[in-house]
Amino acid sequence: MRGTRVTIGVAAQLLGVSAKTLRHYQRRGLLSDTHREANGYRSFGAADLLRVQQIRRLQSLGLSLTQVQALLDAPDADSSLQAALAQLAAEVEIQIAQLEARRALIARLAADPQTLMEQPLIPSPTAALIEASLGDLADEVSPWMREADAYLLGQLDTVLGNDSAYHAQMQELAQLAAAHPTAYQELVALGRRLEALRDADPTVPEIADLAAAYQIAVTENVLMRAMVALPVPDGPAAELLGDLLGLTAPKVLSSAQLRVFALAGATAATADPPTSTS
Repeated sequence: MRGTRVTIGVAAQLLGVSAKTLRHYQRRGLLSDTHREANGYRSFGAADLLRVQQIRRLQSLGLSLTQVQALLDAPDADSSLQAALAQLAAEVEIQIAQLEARRALIARLAADPQTLMEQPLIPSPTAALIEASLGDLADEVSPWMREADAYLLGQLDTVLGNDSAYHAQMQELAQLAAAHPTAYQELVALGRRLEALRDADPTVPEIADLAAAYQIAVTENVLMRAMVALPVPDGPAAELLGDLLGLTAPKVLSSAQLRVFALAGATAATADPPTSTS
């Protein structure tokens, strides 16, 4: 096989990129810079052209040049690529969920602009992240529960959305939920009981029963323990978040449902702290 080589200008034309791009790849170490003709000019062979095609294809998937270089130079490139593509697929699912939620909100606003005053939040990225991490488990959640979670999580996103630590914590919580399906299903069951109280009188005995069940979950359910243990903001951020939840929770939860959490909180304040987190 002939080892035909071409100038950088010809290579750029064949690949549909600029010579500046090829020089940038070489400076980054993505392309070899050892092939030069007698006159000192760079030259490119078939292997270089193939390498550029691989780089461009991976870039088109959303990978940075640093990630591309790590993948192409990895000892086990196939396994590394599979892992990277799996992560990209998960991110794309989250983006799709966010776009679908935005489209639904746009449609609601177009049909009734007053909806903006009742539901002023953009779709919650955290809710989309958790739903994507849960996979088929998320199908067990009713539409009302999904919308309520997304709305209330949106308040957290509004106040803490620029905090990288918050996003890391939410990622860990989503992974924990996926790893403990039974614990997640227990919380879904509590959510169904809460949903059943939407139109209930705030004095029915089921409210106190459910509040007690939530308190048991705080000590026995691994996901509820993790949620309670999440770091909370302090100072003005905490006060602002509290005010925001106070304004918006009644738009999502009925009087009976709010009373469940009021009773659960009162019980938590007077009860002995749990002695074990195992």
